[in-house]
Amino acid sequence: MKLRFSITAKLIVGISVIIVAILINSYLINNSLKRSREINKKVSELYIPSTAHLNELASLVNQSKALIKSWVFIDEKENTPDKKRLKQIHNKEFPELHSKIEELAQKWDQDEQTRYQQIYKAVTDTLFAQHQEIMNALNDPDDYNNEKVLNEVTSKVEYGGEVINKADDILLQINLLRNNIQQKAETSRKNMDQAFSKFERFITILGISLVLISIIIALFLTRTTVKPIKNVKNTIISMCQGILPEHKLKVRNDEIGDMSAALNDLIESFR
Repeated sequence: MKLRFSITAKLIVGISVIIVAILINSYLINNSLKRSREINKKVSELYIPSTAHLNELASLVNQSKALIKSWVFIDEKENTPDKKRLKQIHNKEFPELHSKIEELAQKWDQDEQTRYQQIYKAVTDTLFAQHQEIMNALNDPDDYNNEKVLNEVTSKVEYGGEVINKADDILLQINLLRNNIQQKAETSRKNMDQAFSKFERFITILGISLVLISIIIALFLTRTTVKPIKNVKNTIISMCQGILPEHKLKVRNDEIGDMSAALNDLIESFR
């Protein structure tokens, strides 16, 4: 027994194929857009702020490096602008910046988190501790008249001194960490550009595929529906003109096939 494939079934199948193709197209488009949004979000909400805060950290360390020199060599008076500025970096700006970086660092790789913690400890436990020793040693204008104390702290902030070397080492570590994060940002941007390029090609291919599928379905329906109906119509017109067709109509397993079979029986009855 042959499977009956009616005209309605053919239409349903054809439309269903187009709908499925459209749904697949929509899913793949949404998936590509979602991935691009995720990359863009990571760049804008993680990498860019992280780089900006690390630049700010480097700036604070550089400023403190100059300010501690000023504390020793220039500002003998109490509460000069530079001394207030150094205290502000120690007590306010650096702790606030650390809180911002630490919040972002939770989304960094483990290696980056470890490197930042090393930088943070180097600043607080070593560099700022050295600053504090100098600030305490030269806390009063009279302390600058103590040659022994002055010579001791001067050697620390001169070129090659332990405070300056420590600041330079911290700056190097900050730059390495910042460059690593910047590299990730650049890689993410390139990945996003590549994703958009693939997306454009993908859309073009899918568009062409949908057109080809539609053409194939249209040709299939034309061959299995329109053409047989036209043959039946031409046969009826010939019979109206008193001409009986020499060949039987091809019988298909659908409603048009039923019509063709009935018309073949009618023709045979006239012979």
